[in-house]
Amino acid sequence: MLGMVNGSLATKFTVQFNLFGGTLNALSTKRHLPFMNQVDSLKNMGCFCFTELGYGNNAPKMETTAIYDVTTETFTINSPTVASQKFWITNGACHANYAVVFAQTWVKGVNEGINSFIVQVRDENMKASKGVYIEDMGMKLGLNGIDNGRLVFNQVVVKREAMLNKYNDV
Repeated sequence: MLGMVNGSLATKFTVQFNLFGGTLNALSTKRHLPFMNQVDSLKNMGCFCFTELGYGNNAPKMETTAIYDVTTETFTINSPTVASQKFWITNGACHANYAVVFAQTWVKGVNEGINSFIVQVRDENMKASKGVYIEDMGMKLGLNGIDNGRLVFNQVVVKREAMLNKYNDV
């Protein structure tokens, strides 16, 4: 029904509740419930950071990394190359304050594959978080109500609990 009224709104709704919220629902555990309880109210507005400029949706080739530090129990999220920037991310340019970020996960020097993490991309004043670069992708041929953006992560530290850990954990 939303698509009949406004295609941009329908797309943003789909990202918030299906991609962002749906991923949280599918991959989270009880430790994420307080965060998830604020998705429906839009307090936690989200985007889905999977697609990379150089690899599209080819997860095995993805270059974004999440490196675990055993001593601090944190992950450092990083986009090490231009090809690894998250690209055409709906809700990313203007409205999301959180992202589900997919990254190659490294623990004690071993690549443990792709995992997803909740990453705060904007603070309470909607300014980009430390280490997060956000750029609006600009005008398109249609659906300009969708705020597509590119996001780059430069040594963004998140707590171990930010890992969506239904299937994997450290």
